[in-house]
Amino acid sequence: MKASDYIVKFLVDHGTDTAFVFTGGAIAHIIDSMRNYKEKISYYCVQNEQVGAMAAEAYTRTTGRMGVQMVTSGPGASNMITGIAGAWYDCIPAVYLSGQVRTWELTNADEMVSDDLTDAKTKKVLLQRGFQEIDIVSIVKPITKYAVIITKPEDIRYEFEKAYYFAREGRPGPVLIDIPMDIQWAEINPDELRSFQPPNNQPTDPQSLIKCKEMISNSLKPLIIAGGGIRQGDAVSEFKELIERTRIPVIFSYAGYDALPYDHPNNGGVMGQFGQYGANFVTYNTDLIIALGTRFTIRQIGNKPKEFAPNAKIININIDEGELTGGRVKADLTVHCDIKNFIKSLSDFNYKTDSKWKNFVMESKVKHPIVLDEYKKEKLVNPYVFMDMLSKKIDDDCIIIPEIGTNVIVSCQVLQLKENQRLFSSWANSPMGYSVPASIGAQLGNPGRQIIGILGDGGLQVNLQDLQTISHYNLPIKIFIWNNHVYATIQDFQDGNLDGRYEATDLEHGYSHPDFSKVAAAYDIPHVLISSNDELTKIEQVLKVKGPVLCELSMDPKFRVSPRQGANDQFHELSPKRSFSLF
Repeated sequence: MKASDYIVKFLVDHGTDTAFVFTGGAIAHIIDSMRNYKEKISYYCVQNEQVGAMAAEAYTRTTGRMGVQMVTSGPGASNMITGIAGAWYDCIPAVYLSGQVRTWELTNADEMVSDDLTDAKTKKVLLQRGFQEIDIVSIVKPITKYAVIITKPEDIRYEFEKAYYFAREGRPGPVLIDIPMDIQWAEINPDELRSFQPPNNQPTDPQSLIKCKEMISNSLKPLIIAGGGIRQGDAVSEFKELIERTRIPVIFSYAGYDALPYDHPNNGGVMGQFGQYGANFVTYNTDLIIALGTRFTIRQIGNKPKEFAPNAKIININIDEGELTGGRVKADLTVHCDIKNFIKSLSDFNYKTDSKWKNFVMESKVKHPIVLDEYKKEKLVNPYVFMDMLSKKIDDDCIIIPEIGTNVIVSCQVLQLKENQRLFSSWANSPMGYSVPASIGAQLGNPGRQIIGILGDGGLQVNLQDLQTISHYNLPIKIFIWNNHVYATIQDFQDGNLDGRYEATDLEHGYSHPDFSKVAAAYDIPHVLISSNDELTKIEQVLKVKGPVLCELSMDPKFRVSPRQGANDQFHELSPKRSFSLF
């Protein structure tokens, strides 16, 4: 059997039915082998390898099946790095296959030496032996669960089984397999190849689990902080059962927000520097925080970690021990455990939260509305008004993919997610250019669902070329461009730190964008312009179009997100006057 045929069959046998490709000589054999399995797996051509990398992890996020990308060697492999980094920091399993020069053309890594004076790396003999050769494995090792180059045909089964295992084992993440061309065309007998035997290393922490139950039982005002680890750990249904049984209120990080519907009686809203006011307020009043699969990032807890939740003890539960020992918040109890197993361990736990505390959390959520009536009187499109209307018009199982900065903040502040709706971005790496690729991956993985991409005028230009992918496959993605003609989030930083000097962020200082109506026409995609709040009724028309639409929203470059206070500022402003007591 040809090795490339075996590789494609392996993908099929492990549930993959879609691969994102950017072809080249070093990967052509594997792509060619896909024709032999075309009834079970399809490939989709993207216009840039970064797009494929992002689409692959979005495919995993929205289907549960392993996203796969295939690229050629050299620049093909290196162009994936931003997408791989996003999958790594958001803990998304995905498989990245890079072609490589033939094994006899590989440059010997031992030829790299260190200069004693500068510690710079230099070559004794040569930089590169094979054409478009690059040591992609060494480059991506810090941002992958596992990365390997296969130099012997007999190792193919072992390495693919190992990579697939580590992609999902423990804290999930991306893996990369680098495959030289001569390995791809080698003849193998799969039945004679060695296999990989997974280790049994599921973390357990029984004593901490006992202590955890004691701390919850002694708490009068417990609060769960739900992070992205709940969905990454496939524990959404178990999580919902836990809070409904115990009635413990929940607030969310951005990454955890879609784990529970907005109108659920335990949903206290989104926390953080740019979260919802009420969710930040209750963190001051709680006496116990139960952190499920979250990392306590600066965007969650503000710039002063020691002042976060000053009246509360903290229990931190995470599959990754590094997050328990090296995080920004010191916990009173750490539990090294799989989130799903942790929740199951509480299945016989009979704790019930006091209704006064639960009601206080829910009341805090609604007392500080984000969308104010005054916003509706503005001339240009107000992002809060737009997002509020969009939230009311989208399908009940819609997938919404904002990008960075203003659009992702407003999305998380305003969207009132329903049971089957999904909201995600590249939360931790947060690159411009993410929404279009991720929308492609989500749409191809979920052809019957409504996909909404939300991004700025600057973000669209980063991966503008893949409007062609959307057009070519007639993917019915609705792209909403927030056109404020500037890099507004960076200008916000410049306002606070650089006395409002807008270097490299507006037309006067080097940033510009094209006429998006002409761009849409070039890619044969309908263009709709919404110039004011009064024209937001066009949203419904846009959503009804069967194919793709590029909808441009004219926004004020001076718009800034609300609230203006950071997380710590909100705690300090409200807490002395409005602290809560059950007695």
